[in-house]
Amino acid sequence: MLGDIPGERNRRIVFRLSRVSAQDGQFLAELNLDAEAREELLDLLSGRVPLNPIDELLDGPFRPRAKLRRRTRFSDGSFPVFYSALAAETANAEMAYWFRKAYAGEPPGKRTAYYQGFRCTFEGLEKDLRPKAPDWPDLVHDSDYSFCNRLGAEARERGVDGLVVPSARHEGANMPVFARRALSGPELDGTVAITYNPETGETSVDKLPRG
Repeated sequence: MLGDIPGERNRRIVFRLSRVSAQDGQFLAELNLDAEAREELLDLLSGRVPLNPIDELLDGPFRPRAKLRRRTRFSDGSFPVFYSALAAETANAEMAYWFRKAYAGEPPGKRTAYYQGFRCTFEGLEKDLRPKAPDWPDLVHDSDYSFCNRLGAEARERGVDGLVVPSARHEGANMPVFARRALSGPELDGTVAITYNPETGETSVDKLPRG
């Protein structure tokens, strides 16, 4: 399927969110949170996310795992994918969708999670699939990932480092990256709070001020 799509070597800045570490005391001290909110944050994150150097933001998704990875849009679980977006707003919208889906109908009140936004540089061979969107509606199918799984497997077989694809949750574009070597220079880009409101079924995304 990808054979007729031209590839080019490109350099882009891409964006992603990562869970915040509860062990990062400096981060907690700088957030403008009251005591109750700080306790909620510690309870949410405690023991779940290790404190890692910034390069772990890039290394983590590619680390070998004892169990098969879960199936995602561009992987059947047999290989890793670093999911990123071409704009921070798109990365936020993608995460908000999954946060809302995970907690819909469950919490008795509002539920907030905190994420570390960051950017990094992609440099490698890419194929832009956005012009194919009218012909390939399954690129943004809400639940059936079989078509995109085949694209991801073919991209890896052809040595393509990343694909540029339309976002299923935002008017922007995403970039699934298949090769760790194509990513470098991670830079922190502020903390994002995503809140789910069970009364409205909606999520809000707020970039938190630093103290």
